[in-house]
Amino acid sequence: FLETRLNHASSEKGLQQLRDTVRDGLNNLLEQLCKNSQTNPEEILDVVTGGNTTMLQLLAGIDPTPLGKVPFRVDLEGSKSYPVSRIGLDINPQARVYIPPIMHAFIGTDISAGLLMSGYYFDDNYSVLFIDVGTNGELGVNIKGKRKMTSTAAGPAFEGMGLSHGMRAAVGAIEYASTDGYSLKLGTIGDAPAAGICGSGIIDLVASLLHLNIIDDTGRMKHPSEKDKLSSMVSHRLEEVNEQAAVKLGEGVYFTQQDVRQVQLAKAAIRAAIEMLLEQTESSISELDAIIIAGGFGYTLNAANLETIGVLPPGSADKVTFAGNTSRSGSAWLLTDVSYRRFLEENMANIEHVAIAEEPDFMERYVTNMEFYTQQES
Repeated sequence: FLETRLNHASSEKGLQQLRDTVRDGLNNLLEQLCKNSQTNPEEILDVVTGGNTTMLQLLAGIDPTPLGKVPFRVDLEGSKSYPVSRIGLDINPQARVYIPPIMHAFIGTDISAGLLMSGYYFDDNYSVLFIDVGTNGELGVNIKGKRKMTSTAAGPAFEGMGLSHGMRAAVGAIEYASTDGYSLKLGTIGDAPAAGICGSGIIDLVASLLHLNIIDDTGRMKHPSEKDKLSSMVSHRLEEVNEQAAVKLGEGVYFTQQDVRQVQLAKAAIRAAIEMLLEQTESSISELDAIIIAGGFGYTLNAANLETIGVLPPGSADKVTFAGNTSRSGSAWLLTDVSYRRFLEENMANIEHVAIAEEPDFMERYVTNMEFYTQQES
């Protein structure tokens, strides 16, 4: 998706189209917000933006293509307020739009704002790992005042995209799965017939399929010809779809062998990043007081299942707190208390960015963590 946006924005016409699309989307949201709160857009004098660098530069009408190639240059200055005319929002013409600090081409203001909500800054005697899970996974550690951040290309699988029947969290999305060791239980949003599967459901489903031996440690899914090796309560779900093994989740809804591979790519990227950040800070998972998980997963995710499939190292599930949309919450703090802006700017300047993809052993860790049996402690 990022590559598609960058390619389209590489021409002046394409950049203008994307800029207008982003601005129109935000203005529509603003219009609805004002309608719901019975206010006038003219009353809005201050705005805080939390978003990834690509979307921020599109909003500002700045060519984002340098974000996608070495040296990954950011051309929008963070820690700064801009006149609203520069951003194109339909509010009071005297309004200002604050762009929080931008650490790196892959670590935007959604992360800097979100870190305010994580305990990442407030206590140097408190060790925390912050993970924002999306197509680009951003991670940060504060190990007793030693702060480092990185990002990794996790892919869209955990957001419900890039899968045979993946979808956003909407009515009909499978949001959780469980097993008693013999059968598979699925739950959908709104208790509607299954229309697809979203992020939280994907984690639960893979963990359940591992427990049921439908998926093995390497990620191989049993073929329908191997039904006799499974419980009769789940064997009927195995089918062949487009010449690959698949598990039937609902009428016309499947989870395939290729989907498993996409999950493996995503979880390996995040797990490798966790290991390397901890190594960079000369610490281990046992030293962490908390693991804060932000992003689109929501609050229905099962931390134990994250550990089961190897996103998190063993012994870490009980440290997990799901923080939801920390970008939104952090932006609200920055909007309602200006002192947090100075606080954030000063503290972000003292965080070291780690380019893990350039580390010699990153690829080896990434490949190793593709397999589900990778449960060694980091």
